[in-house]
Parts: sequence; C-alpha cells; structure tokens
Amino acid sequence: VGLQPPPSITDGQRDTLRICVTKGRLGRREVQSLHQGYAALTLGRIGTSKDLMVLQRALTNRRIKDKNVRRSCAIGLGQLGRLVSGEDRVAVAKTLLDSMNKLKDPSTTNFAIISLSDLIIADVKQGKTDVVGGTKAREFLLNMAEDGKYIQRPFGALALGRVGAAITDETTVPVYGEFRSKSLEVLRNGLHSKKLDKRGRAAFATSLGIIKDMSSVKPLVEIIKNKKEDTEFRGYAALALGLIGQATRDVLNPIRSALKERRSEELRQQTATALGLLQDKDGVDLLLEELKRAKSQNVKGQVVLALAKIGDARAVDPLVELLKSKKEQDLTRALACAGLGVIGDLEWLPSL
Repeated sequence: VGLQPPPSITDGQRDTLRICVTKGRLGRREVQSLHQGYAALTLGRIGTSKDLMVLQRALTNRRIKDKNVRRSCAIGLGQLGRLVSGEDRVAVAKTLLDSMNKLKDPSTTNFAIISLSDLIIADVKQGKTDVVGGTKAREFLLNMAEDGKYIQRPFGALALGRVGAAITDETTVPVYGEFRSKSLEVLRNGLHSKKLDKRGRAAFATSLGIIKDMSSVKPLVEIIKNKKEDTEFRGYAALALGLIGQATRDVLNPIRSALKERRSEELRQQTATALGLLQDKDGVDLLLEELKRAKSQNVKGQVVLALAKIGDARAVDPLVELLKSKKEQDLTRALACAGLGVIGDLEWLPSL
C-alpha cells in the first residue's frame, strides 16, 4: 500500500492503518509491534495532514512501549512532512523538537533529528523558510552537531550535511546562506574534534562530503595519508572525497595507496568505493588486483560496485569469471551480475 500513489488510497484504507498504529489492531486481529511500525511508515508515504496528528500522538504516547514503533513514527513524520506545507510542516517540526526532551531511546531521537532535516530540505526545494522561520529547528541542529550528546552529534552532523547540500552555495536566501555557512564551520571543527571517537569523526567527514565542501579536500587528504590515524576514520575520509568529486592526482594517489594496505578491511572497502565515485579509470587495474586478493565478501562487493560505477570494459571478463565461480558466495556472484548489467547498460540513465 505504501508504494501506491497517495490519491489512489481510500479513506477507509487510511483508517485501517491509523487504527493499526494507535491500537495495534488490523481489522479484528491483534498485531505485533512490527506491524504497527510498518503501518506508521506507510502513513508517512501515503498519509494526509490528518495523519500528522496520528503519528505525533503515537510518537509521544506512553502506552506505546515498543521502541521500533516510535522510531517508525519519527521517520514517518519526516516523510509525511515533506508532502504537506506551511503551517502543517511547521507543526511537525515543533512536534519533533518537543519530543526530543521526552524520548528516552537515543535511536528514536536520532531518527527524529534526520526527519527534522527532511522538513527543512522540503522547504528549501519549495523556496520557503517556514520551518527555519517558525521554529528553532536551525538552532537545534547546529547545537546537536556542535554540543549535543555523544551519541547524537554524528546524526546532527549528517543532518547539517544533508540540509547544506540542498541549500547549495548559490542560494539567494540570506537565512539559508547563513545556515549553510555556520553548518560548514561546525562540520569542519568536528572533523578534528578530540571529543569524538572514530565513528563520530567519520560522520563529520561524510557530512563534509555530502555538502561537497571543496575547502575540506586538503584536510581529508592529509587524514588519508596519516597512517597513525584510525583506519576506519581514514576510510570515511576517502569516502568523503569521493562524494566531493574532485578527481585530481593529489586526491586519487593517496586513496590508491590506502587501498593497497592490508591491515584494514574497512579501509579497503571505503577506498574502493571512493575510487568508484571518482570514476578513476586509471585505478581499474588496482581494483581488479584487489578483487583477486580480497577474501572478504564485503570488500569484494565494494570493489565490484566500484568497477561497475567506473564502467570500464576491462572489468567485464573478471566479473564474468566471478559470476561463474561456484566457489564464491551467492551474494558476491549476484553483485558481479549486477555490476555487469551496469557496465553493459545501454540506457542513458542506468536502471541499476
């Protein structure tokens, strides 16, 4: 139902979903919290302004004990908030902001943070400033990334990266220009923060990639080069460079060198992904060599996807060989099959 065009859904069908979320019943049947959660997500996709209240109440209802239902409501509010506008979207933002102080589950709070960024992005795309003008959403996200709780700061960073990318550096709306500028300052500082662990700093690196901050290219390259840094963090620095998309020699060479290191599977996965994002045709031979040497399915899968992204014909025969090999795991062979489809796709916009 959630995949159907919203106008095709009847009021009766929506009522059934609403009862499922709030009362845990589907028709005459009692259902599990898993079904309640999926019903909440579905309302986020095909609901109306009436469903904003349903999800808002379910998010903060003390009778709903299951964390997954609340998490789904937090996500659903972000999805549904993109479909409404004006006062309704502001109301959703206020509900999410108010709920942050009441939610005891950190994961639900994290989903609510991302949903809040969805609402601002929807405003940006429509050329409106309802959410940032009518709520404290902007200040909240900046504070979460800069001074939030340990587990929330990475999600605050990702929210700022997503919003900053939607605003772009060509915005003519002053409030958005100031927001993006402040976001970049917070993200750049977080990249070098000693108060965050490797995963926290990795989120700030990734966010700088999402926002495509060209001034962070050099610091990210230095992180990759520094073998004293945590390998996982170095991998995400490479991923950030892949997202930024500046495929110069100064960027590609350190990433290629890091791919050759054998001490970290995570580092090899992310550097392979980065080379794919950067369309590094000169790195195809290196990726093919890694495909032969890799023992982990995770690494093999990322290398296959990178080769598919680059789209060089040199990868066809090795991928065919991988596809035919019954010694490989099924998922690895499936990825090789998909990779061949991408390389050989004749469509202007590849379907895969």
